[in-house]
Amino acid sequence: MGNWLRPCLIRDHHAEFREVLDRCPAAPTDENARAALEDPEYREGLLAYDRELAGLTDPIWRHRYARGRPPGSS
Repeated sequence: MGNWLRPCLIRDHHAEFREVLDRCPAAPTDENARAALEDPEYREGLLAYDRELAGLTDPIWRHRYARGRPPGSS
């Protein structure tokens, strides 16, 4: 996903995770997983977390590791 400081697709890139689920639906492994997938507040919380984490780590990633390249570029 570009920025290796945000490696988890589910937690750190939740919008992209949801896009994957839209294309390739997955069955939750248990009721807790089902509840998390169906809870709009949980989803919004993870999306807000992603935005905040990106704001904190993307500049560090670009400056220290990617040498000015945007996350996701080679």
